[in-house]
Amino acid sequence: MQRLWAWASGVALALLGSQFALEIFKQVAERIGLYDRPREAADTVLNFFLSLAELPWLRTSTLMLCSFVVGLWLDWLLRKFDGSRGKARENLGYEMMNLAHDIDNALALVDRFRLQDFSPRLISAFIKARQVGLWTPDVRMPPNVVMPYLRYVGKLLSDGHFAEAKQAALECKEAFEKRAKQPG
Repeated sequence: MQRLWAWASGVALALLGSQFALEIFKQVAERIGLYDRPREAADTVLNFFLSLAELPWLRTSTLMLCSFVVGLWLDWLLRKFDGSRGKARENLGYEMMNLAHDIDNALALVDRFRLQDFSPRLISAFIKARQVGLWTPDVRMPPNVVMPYLRYVGKLLSDGHFAEAKQAALECKEAFEKRAKQPG
């Protein structure tokens, strides 16, 4: 939603700014007599661009800027298709499943188990999950909420099913909200 808002506000600002710049251009054009003598004005503009094109540093600067932009675009394109994002998601799934396994072992072995003992690892896993766009429970939630989330979403991520993991995270959220609304 924030990306949509940022995009929409950027478009609106660009439209408003272009209208403002166009109005200023019209007033300057009337003041210098651009509409009265269009041929002379066109000659002036073309002569300006011709003198600009003859500058020795312009071609080099333009080539460097275009190369930089093409390099950034290729970097983005290669990152998109190299599979590193998918591998990072799978690793996050394995990390979540290992964390759930370690918490299960601690539950079985320790008499006074506290989920907060695992909070650094939980916080780290949940931050990574939020970075890839998944809903995450709060670290202070009870283990009966956190554990199914770690197992279910972690398994889907480790198997490479990101869309299904995202849906499963939302289902966990709905189940928690439903449980929280019930009295008792």
